[in-house]
Amino acid sequence: MRALSLALDALKLKENKRKRANSQPGNSGQPWSKEEDRELVKAFKCGQSISELTKRHQRTSGAIASRLTRLGVMK
Repeated sequence: MRALSLALDALKLKENKRKRANSQPGNSGQPWSKEEDRELVKAFKCGQSISELTKRHQRTSGAIASRLTRLGVMK
């Protein structure tokens, strides 16, 4: 009975991880290229919102804000 319970818990954990992975934008966790950095900065300076940038770069809003901060464009 205990082994069955542990197996069920493991399956639930695996399913939750899969759901989280599928809900993330396409480029989540991927490294930023220099070209993508240039495009990001240019678009931000031209007035594109974080929301627009998340769609264009397929990244989370946190990733966009963090990258802009790291690049010295946003504080």
